[in-house]
Amino acid sequence: MKLAHRLLLQSLAIIAVMVISVVVIIDIQLHSSIIEQTTHDLAGEARLLATQWRSGVDPDSLADEAGVATGHRVTLIDSTGHVVGDSEFDGPALQGLENHSNRPEVVDARKNGVGSVRRMSPSTGEERLYVAVKARRGVARVSVTTV
Repeated sequence: MKLAHRLLLQSLAIIAVMVISVVVIIDIQLHSSIIEQTTHDLAGEARLLATQWRSGVDPDSLADEAGVATGHRVTLIDSTGHVVGDSEFDGPALQGLENHSNRPEVVDARKNGVGSVRRMSPSTGEERLYVAVKARRGVARVSVTTV
């Protein structure tokens, strides 16, 4: 093989490695930016939901309506950690949900006013991004799948 061909192949290999590196870096930054923006948007939805959750309002109906309006899973959690409203669960399934008081986003929301985390949902088995905010009646939480 001629020297010129070897130099050309080596140059192309170096360029390919550089292009792949740039694409990976951009992908990581874009993913991070999308998660940050989605977290911000979900926090706004959760804050709005928290203001709507008042005395006399059925929390499960509110969660269902908000879930339809936003296209996201909405969960209302009372001060004891009991789920009182969820856009994906009703009736016996809603009553069967485990206590949410130790969920990381709920703990953070109670402590700091807002909490967010990416994790697997024990209820649905999906990886989700959860954002929760403190409300007068407990915690309002909105989530989306991260797939």
